[in-house]
Amino acid sequence: MNTDKARDIATYRAVGYSQKQIADELGISQQTVSRYLRGLRDTAKRNDDLNKFFIGLILGGLGAALLAYLLRKK
Repeated sequence: MNTDKARDIATYRAVGYSQKQIADELGISQQTVSRYLRGLRDTAKRNDDLNKFFIGLILGGLGAALLAYLLRKK
């Protein structure tokens, strides 16, 4: 994926351009715009899933450490 084109498409979309308007502005097909937007959404979802996974690991580890600490205090 061309990162400059992806950035341009994301920027136009963020300010409210339709897929057709973006395609016209960049001189590409609406299908190409759609494909880039789908790729950006998929990447964002994967990153969000990874972030949730690692946060769960961290919090799970902290929860286990807190439980061990509380059990030792008794």
